[in-house]
Amino acid sequence: MASICTKTFELALALTLAAFSAGARADSTFVFTLSGQQDFQSCTNPPLCTRDLILPWMGKLTVVLDSGADGEYSQLDLVSFDLVSNLDSFHEPIWSAIPFIARFTVADGKLTSIGAAYYDPPDPDDVTTFGGMEVYEERPLIYFTPAVTGLATLTPVPELGSWAMLLCGLALTVSAVRSPRRDRASRQPRLA
Repeated sequence: MASICTKTFELALALTLAAFSAGARADSTFVFTLSGQQDFQSCTNPPLCTRDLILPWMGKLTVVLDSGADGEYSQLDLVSFDLVSNLDSFHEPIWSAIPFIARFTVADGKLTSIGAAYYDPPDPDDVTTFGGMEVYEERPLIYFTPAVTGLATLTPVPELGSWAMLLCGLALTVSAVRSPRRDRASRQPRLA
């Protein structure tokens, strides 16, 4: 098990060094889970209100920037921005009369802040706003549809390499804990 972990680590190190030595900017993908709730406000006549419908808002946000180096980025550095959720989904960049303006902060190789506003092309009153690591949804009351507000948080999904290193560390810890027991057992005198 240790040799597999060592080889995985050596391969990851070699690939990282090769990327830095080449000096090329490689696309970097950042994945987040989205969790929160949306409130469908069915109350159009306040004295006669019924209960609002509150639904969980869950999904995944995938952001691909043209580099993963630490720094500030804008929508010009954006390769793709995909929100897929149970209540609302969209993809950027797409052509729209209202451009997608965004800014991103990468620190220690991680996307730590997103500032953006997405206006739904068919209905620009439907706005999804990103601030830091929070997402806010707002659809005002239009015609006979209920108004909608939503709030969710973004949680980074660990990269595959991070999971591999975590599992290798766990395997090495388990083997280190088990080894002394075998040594003690082999030193015990045998009874005839």
